Amino acid sequence: MPGNSTSQYQNALEAAGSALKAFESDRAARRSAEQEELQRQAEEARRAWEESQARKNAEGKAAFDGLDANFDESQNWEARAAAERSNTPDKSCDCRKIVGRCLAQIKFLKNRSAGADYEVWSNADTCSKVSYYIDSTPHFTLFNHQSRVIEHSASLKKLSQDNFIVDKCEVCANE
Repeated sequence: MPGNSTSQYQNALEAAGSALKAFESDRAARRSAEQEELQRQAEEARRAWEESQARKNAEGKAAFDGLDANFDESQNWEARAAAERSNTPDKSCDCRKIVGRCLAQIKFLKNRSAGADYEVWSNADTCSKVSYYIDSTPHFTLFNHQSRVIEHSASLKKLSQDNFIVDKCEVCANE
Protein backbone atom coordinates (compact mmCIF):
# COMPACT_ATOMS: atom_id res chain seq x y z
CA MET A 1 0.00 0.00 0.00
CA PRO A 2 2.78 2.50 0.62
CA GLY A 3 3.74 2.24 -3.09
CA ASN A 4 0.10 2.76 -4.06
CA SER A 5 -0.05 5.98 -2.00
CA THR A 6 3.02 7.39 -3.80
CA SER A 7 1.46 6.51 -7.11
CA GLN A 8 -1.74 8.28 -6.10
CA TYR A 9 0.21 11.40 -5.07
CA GLN A 10 2.09 11.30 -8.33
CA ASN A 11 -1.15 10.93 -10.32
CA ALA A 12 -2.75 13.76 -8.32
CA LEU A 13 0.26 16.03 -8.96
CA GLU A 14 0.23 15.20 -12.68
CA ALA A 15 -3.51 15.90 -12.83
CA ALA A 16 -3.02 19.21 -10.99
CA GLY A 17 -0.14 20.08 -13.35
CA SER A 18 -2.27 19.23 -16.36
CA ALA A 19 -5.14 21.31 -14.98
CA LEU A 20 -2.78 24.28 -14.40
CA LYS A 21 -1.38 23.95 -17.93
CA ALA A 22 -4.91 23.85 -19.35
CA PHE A 23 -5.88 26.87 -17.23
CA GLU A 24 -2.79 28.83 -18.38
CA SER A 25 -3.40 27.82 -21.97
CA ASP A 26 -7.04 28.91 -21.74
CA ARG A 27 -6.06 32.18 -20.02
CA ALA A 28 -3.43 32.89 -22.70
CA ALA A 29 -6.01 32.21 -25.43
CA ARG A 30 -8.53 34.56 -23.75
CA ARG A 31 -5.85 37.24 -23.31
CA SER A 32 -4.85 36.87 -26.96
CA ALA A 33 -8.50 37.11 -28.06
CA GLU A 34 -9.00 40.21 -25.87
CA GLN A 35 -5.88 41.83 -27.33
CA GLU A 36 -7.03 41.04 -30.85
CA GLU A 37 -10.44 42.56 -30.06
CA LEU A 38 -8.82 45.69 -28.61
CA GLN A 39 -6.59 45.97 -31.69
CA ARG A 40 -9.62 45.54 -33.94
CA GLN A 41 -11.52 48.24 -32.03
CA ALA A 42 -8.52 50.58 -32.13
CA GLU A 43 -8.14 50.01 -35.88
CA GLU A 44 -11.87 50.60 -36.37
CA ALA A 45 -11.68 53.83 -34.34
CA ARG A 46 -8.60 54.95 -36.31
CA ARG A 47 -10.37 54.24 -39.62
CA ALA A 48 -13.48 56.13 -38.46
CA TRP A 49 -11.31 59.08 -37.35
CA GLU A 50 -9.45 59.09 -40.70
CA GLU A 51 -12.76 58.99 -42.60
CA SER A 52 -14.08 61.84 -40.45
CA GLN A 53 -10.93 63.89 -41.09
CA ALA A 54 -11.12 63.17 -44.82
CA ARG A 55 -14.77 64.30 -44.86
CA LYS A 56 -13.93 67.47 -42.92
CA ASN A 57 -10.98 68.18 -45.21
CA ALA A 58 -13.13 67.64 -48.29
CA GLU A 59 -15.84 69.95 -46.92
CA GLY A 60 -13.25 72.58 -46.04
CA LYS A 61 -11.55 72.28 -49.42
CA ALA A 62 -14.87 72.59 -51.23
CA ALA A 63 -15.72 75.72 -49.26
CA PHE A 64 -12.20 77.09 -49.74
CA ASP A 65 -12.32 76.40 -53.50
CA GLY A 66 -15.63 78.26 -53.62
CA LEU A 67 -13.96 81.24 -51.98
CA ASP A 68 -11.10 81.01 -54.43
CA ALA A 69 -13.52 81.41 -57.35
CA ASN A 70 -14.62 84.77 -55.89
CA PHE A 71 -11.10 86.04 -55.31
CA ASP A 72 -10.16 89.03 -57.45
CA GLU A 73 -6.38 89.01 -57.72
CA SER A 74 -6.34 92.44 -59.38
CA GLN A 75 -6.95 94.10 -56.00
CA ASN A 76 -4.00 94.62 -53.71
CA TRP A 77 -4.18 93.37 -50.14
CA GLU A 78 -4.68 96.85 -48.65
CA ALA A 79 -7.80 97.44 -50.75
CA ARG A 80 -9.16 93.99 -49.93
CA ALA A 81 -8.51 94.53 -46.21
CA ALA A 82 -10.29 97.90 -46.29
CA ALA A 83 -13.27 96.33 -48.06
CA GLU A 84 -13.46 93.56 -45.43
CA ARG A 85 -13.34 96.12 -42.58
CA SER A 86 -16.26 98.07 -44.05
CA ASN A 87 -18.47 94.94 -43.84
CA THR A 88 -17.87 94.35 -40.11
CA PRO A 89 -21.01 94.40 -37.88
CA ASP A 90 -21.31 96.15 -34.50
CA LYS A 91 -21.11 93.01 -32.37
CA SER A 92 -17.63 92.15 -31.14
CA CYS A 93 -15.84 88.89 -30.63
CA ASP A 94 -14.35 87.92 -27.29
CA CYS A 95 -11.66 85.34 -28.00
CA ARG A 96 -10.81 85.17 -24.31
CA LYS A 97 -13.92 82.96 -24.18
CA ILE A 98 -13.64 79.94 -26.49
CA VAL A 99 -17.02 78.31 -27.14
CA GLY A 100 -16.12 75.70 -29.76
CA ARG A 101 -13.83 74.45 -32.52
CA CYS A 102 -13.87 75.09 -36.24
CA LEU A 103 -12.01 74.21 -39.44
CA ALA A 104 -9.44 76.50 -41.01
CA GLN A 105 -7.20 76.60 -44.05
CA ILE A 106 -4.51 78.90 -45.33
CA LYS A 107 -3.86 79.46 -49.00
CA PHE A 108 -0.66 81.08 -50.19
CA LEU A 109 -1.51 83.71 -52.80
CA LYS A 110 1.50 85.67 -53.99
CA ASN A 111 5.06 86.68 -53.12
CA ARG A 112 5.72 90.40 -53.15
CA SER A 113 8.94 92.38 -52.86
CA ALA A 114 8.60 92.69 -49.06
CA GLY A 115 6.69 89.56 -48.10
CA ALA A 116 3.74 87.51 -49.22
CA ASP A 117 -0.05 87.66 -49.41
CA TYR A 118 -2.10 84.72 -48.18
CA GLU A 119 -5.72 83.98 -47.44
CA VAL A 120 -6.92 82.56 -44.13
CA TRP A 121 -10.30 80.82 -44.13
CA SER A 122 -12.52 79.66 -41.23
CA ASN A 123 -15.78 77.74 -41.48
CA ALA A 124 -17.21 79.48 -38.39
CA ASP A 125 -20.01 81.88 -39.35
CA THR A 126 -19.60 84.27 -36.43
CA CYS A 127 -16.40 84.93 -34.48
CA SER A 128 -13.32 82.76 -34.65
CA LYS A 129 -9.58 82.77 -34.14
CA VAL A 130 -7.20 80.80 -36.35
CA SER A 131 -3.75 80.12 -34.93
CA TYR A 132 -1.04 79.11 -37.39
CA TYR A 133 2.67 79.11 -38.05
CA ILE A 134 4.67 80.68 -40.84
CA ASP A 135 8.14 79.11 -40.79
CA SER A 136 7.74 78.12 -37.11
CA THR A 137 6.72 81.66 -36.09
CA PRO A 138 3.28 81.78 -34.44
CA HIS A 139 0.57 84.01 -35.96
CA PHE A 140 -3.17 84.31 -35.56
CA THR A 141 -6.07 85.85 -37.44
CA LEU A 142 -9.36 86.94 -35.86
CA PHE A 143 -12.60 86.69 -37.80
CA ASN A 144 -15.48 88.98 -36.87
CA HIS A 145 -18.56 87.78 -38.77
CA GLN A 146 -16.60 86.84 -41.86
CA SER A 147 -15.14 83.62 -43.16
CA ARG A 148 -12.02 84.70 -45.00
CA VAL A 149 -9.33 87.32 -44.62
CA ILE A 150 -6.45 88.29 -46.87
CA GLU A 151 -3.30 88.75 -44.82
CA HIS A 152 0.22 89.92 -45.58
CA SER A 153 3.38 88.69 -43.92
CA ALA A 154 6.60 90.65 -44.15
CA SER A 155 9.48 88.38 -45.06
CA LEU A 156 12.89 88.64 -46.67
CA LYS A 157 12.57 85.21 -48.24
CA LYS A 158 10.13 83.87 -50.78
CA LEU A 159 7.31 81.90 -49.18
CA SER A 160 5.22 79.02 -50.51
CA GLN A 161 2.24 76.98 -49.31
CA ASP A 162 4.69 74.68 -47.47
CA ASN A 163 5.66 77.51 -45.09
CA PHE A 164 2.13 77.66 -43.59
CA ILE A 165 0.81 75.27 -40.94
CA VAL A 166 -2.62 75.67 -39.30
CA ASP A 167 -2.44 74.95 -35.57
CA LYS A 168 -6.07 75.36 -34.51
CA CYS A 169 -9.34 77.12 -35.18
CA GLU A 170 -11.44 78.25 -32.21
CA VAL A 171 -14.95 79.71 -32.15
CA CYS A 172 -15.06 82.80 -29.91
CA ALA A 173 -17.89 84.25 -27.87
CA ASN A 174 -20.01 86.77 -29.77
CA GLU A 175 -21.02 89.70 -27.56
